[in-house]
Amino acid sequence: MTVATAASSVRLVRSVAESMRDALCGGAVGRMLVPPRETVEDATGTKFISMPAVSPDHDLYINKVATIMPAPERHGIPQASHAATVTSVVPIFSVSTGRFLGVLDGAAVTNLKCAAVTALVTDRCAAPDSRVLGIIGSGVQARQQLLGASAVRDLAEVRIWSRDPRRAAAFARDASAMVAATVNVVVCASAVEASRGVDVLSTATTSVSPLPLAVDLPAHLHVNCMGAHTTESRELSVELLRSSVLIVEDLRTAIAEAGPSHAGALELDALVSADASEFACRRTIFASTGCAYLDLITCAHLADRHGDGPLSVTSTSTLAKEDFAVDTLGHDEVAGASVRGNGAPIDGTPSDAAIEAEFDVCTRRLGIDVPTDLKSGVVRGYRGLREMAAALREVQDRHQGGADRGKATSNG
Repeated sequence: MTVATAASSVRLVRSVAESMRDALCGGAVGRMLVPPRETVEDATGTKFISMPAVSPDHDLYINKVATIMPAPERHGIPQASHAATVTSVVPIFSVSTGRFLGVLDGAAVTNLKCAAVTALVTDRCAAPDSRVLGIIGSGVQARQQLLGASAVRDLAEVRIWSRDPRRAAAFARDASAMVAATVNVVVCASAVEASRGVDVLSTATTSVSPLPLAVDLPAHLHVNCMGAHTTESRELSVELLRSSVLIVEDLRTAIAEAGPSHAGALELDALVSADASEFACRRTIFASTGCAYLDLITCAHLADRHGDGPLSVTSTSTLAKEDFAVDTLGHDEVAGASVRGNGAPIDGTPSDAAIEAEFDVCTRRLGIDVPTDLKSGVVRGYRGLREMAAALREVQDRHQGGADRGKATSNG
């Protein structure tokens, strides 16, 4: 990631965080319909997840759907070198018209949402002069934590610890490219070292037992707890949860999925409306369990980033024209398999390279700068939306052809 790309990502995260704050303060979140997420698990341990949300203010209905395939096992033991495979998409519809607007890549939406809500909560809870960030974990979510924290605080040092030293070192290299050259990025030998004396701590691991953190955590510490959780345990000890101010996205979800230790937590709407000075000298923990209303706000921002009002789209191509640029090359250039130029074949399914080249042309024409770390996910969403638009056009053409034949018959 270049300095320019990192700066672009930070601007996008700040912008989405501001959209979240506005929706929380303005009551749009309270007017949403957000049922509990549904999870179905089969005999193999594969999970099938549905997270719907409806917002009249944003004129959007979304449903983030996902599959989670468990890590492969050998002799009944999960392989440490493999992680669970998550695949997700977010179809989007207009509330006012009921029309399908497009599909966004679920991973891209989730990553941006997590970085933005981290920025929102950290900005409210962390001391204004916070300079040292500790991160436990080295995966995709760890990178979103760095992006979110660096969007709202002028960091001087980033400490990283992971149980896999090679992944920690790789993350440290990426982190150095994501922050200013003056920021000292350090790989620590233990979670204790990474957490001792920090101002902000992010945990982003798959551990369902408390991490071995420093025992003398600062009284002003803010923690973003973003990793695994069950109703019985999560990355932080029960004692630490009880002795801190807890913040959650949605209280009902937090209690149902992370246990009764979250019963006294503040929800995000209460957090953003409170005086920030209330948290300046208190240890705070954002105990995230996720909630679809934040996914909806993120989707609305991506779809409507060029307008100030609620999203108002009436065709499958409008969403793309706002952000992902489907159909801006003209009907003949993007419809179905008849893709012309950019190295794509005249017949058959266009290659990944052709799709990306087409996407680049579209974004250049609209003057849109898609951050490099988000681009692969956005391009996947672009491909899905493009294929859906082509399929809808094919259905429409068949329907129109049938109607025309019917007219010819009746006229004859």
